[in-house]
Amino acid sequence: MTRPPSSASEWTTAVEAAVHTELLRRSRLLKWAVALSLLVGALAVWLAIALRGMTWEEIAPRLVQATEPLVQQRLAPVLRTQINQGQVQVDMSAELGRLEGELQRLREQIAAQRARPDPQLMALQRRLAQVERALNDALAERSRLAARIDDLSAAPGAAASAAGR
Repeated sequence: MTRPPSSASEWTTAVEAAVHTELLRRSRLLKWAVALSLLVGALAVWLAIALRGMTWEEIAPRLVQATEPLVQQRLAPVLRTQINQGQVQVDMSAELGRLEGELQRLREQIAAQRARPDPQLMALQRRLAQVERALNDALAERSRLAARIDDLSAAPGAAASAAGR
């Protein structure tokens, strides 16, 4: 004979174990219910098709014609978003290349002027600092956009897996 729980933590543990067991039991029942409902649905469709005297070769073209516009309609916004994001990335890469080239030219000019400091050198150093800040901002924006694209590309997969459950 087991002794009843004596402390609050033992009661908590006992309740957690009971809840976990019940959730596991219900999860298994739900899986069987879903499997059986899919089987019954498939049998009902097969029976309806058989009673009408149709074959799969007659049904498949109609099914494709009926679902194709729906799929295109649902995928169009996703494709437009991905195309826009791709264009933003291309533009961002071009800007980064331009800024890196300008940064290299400014560094070369500073190295050439280093022997004789003058007001032009100071202006070049200020310009170099500005370009470096712009480059760092652009790199940060690029990584933010890449993370956003990753999040958006993961979202349809998560929505599809949630719908499949």
